[in-house]
Amino acid sequence: MIKKIKKKGIRKSLQLAYWHFINKIKRGYYYFFCLLPVREARIVFESEGDFSDNTRALYDYMKNEDYFSKYQAIWLVDDVEKVKQRENVILVSKKGRKMRIRTAYYLATCGYYFYTHSNWLVNLKQRRKQKIVNLTHGFGYKEAKGSKRTKFDALVVTGDIPAKELSRYNHCTLEKVQKLGYPRNDYFYSDLSEVKEKVEEKYRLKHYESRIIWMPTFRKSFNKAVSEDYFENETGLPIFETKRELKDFDAFLKDKGILLILKVHHLQAELSVFKENYSNILVLRDVELMEMDVQLNQILPLTDGLITDYSSVSTDYMLLDKPIIYTLDDYEQYNASRGIWPPNAIDLMKGEHVYSVEELGKAVLAIDKGEDIYRKERDKLVGQFHENLDGNASKRILKYAGIDKS
Repeated sequence: MIKKIKKKGIRKSLQLAYWHFINKIKRGYYYFFCLLPVREARIVFESEGDFSDNTRALYDYMKNEDYFSKYQAIWLVDDVEKVKQRENVILVSKKGRKMRIRTAYYLATCGYYFYTHSNWLVNLKQRRKQKIVNLTHGFGYKEAKGSKRTKFDALVVTGDIPAKELSRYNHCTLEKVQKLGYPRNDYFYSDLSEVKEKVEEKYRLKHYESRIIWMPTFRKSFNKAVSEDYFENETGLPIFETKRELKDFDAFLKDKGILLILKVHHLQAELSVFKENYSNILVLRDVELMEMDVQLNQILPLTDGLITDYSSVSTDYMLLDKPIIYTLDDYEQYNASRGIWPPNAIDLMKGEHVYSVEELGKAVLAIDKGEDIYRKERDKLVGQFHENLDGNASKRILKYAGIDKS
């Protein structure tokens, strides 16, 4: 306690103690509502990035298949006002991780809880008739200790490699791991004509010879507390040390007729470099996807290639059978700071490995020319990441959970 006070100061420590006390009291709401029966037809959904990711894709499938004529959908969201209101959906605030009365009521009485990021039941007693399913937010190459407090009935993964690594990350046995696939990848196998029309109209995608999406892991954020200690360049991006270099690369892309869709992480979306004007670099933010009511994995199939690094998007993108570029200029520094896992991660990255702006330019031109020299290597590995290649993950998850619309 003394160490905490020295680190945070008396005022901050008292404030934290106060909120800890208040949250203890508010958890009493949950146990009060446990006096009510569990409603097996009530499903609570959660994701980081409101109404998104694997839980959103699972919800979309259930809606399209008319499950909600039988089941009730409850969504925990940070911003109730900004989320597009939907028929037969109850929105409940989770802002600030505060246990509100409505939150406690629905958590205590739901039959199912599907989440990707925040397990609101982890510190609460799970009721006998409840089923908790951790859909996760993907398998990337980032080391993390995870939570030692395992509280779910099933951990959903895509294949053998993620099963082994994510069970270690979540401190659970392999018996709890279910290789059912990610619902968000079901979008790859669905009709995306409506999404394509919406996105192309907004961003004029038809005007470019090639469209490559870049999804870098965030290193530098407007929130210094979550930034990597070693990373201090101007752009907050790998490869590009200065804004001038990024501007020059934009000119290179314009000359070649290539569009680079730079999907920025929400933790760094407010950095000044992303507010600059570019001709052929489209800065895509979560808020824009929300406004269009489009999911990221609905956009990925509209691209010709991916640039990434240690992010989980590379393992999703393997299903599209398109080239992947890995920026690895800070591989050793990132490993020393955040950590990279598994130890042979670099061997699993089947694509062009680039360490400079010049190498990135050459790799982008190769995609523009239709070259994909790592295709056979990806094909040999994809089965270890994805046990199912059919776009039926949502269907399997619901069957496993015992959710039947009939």
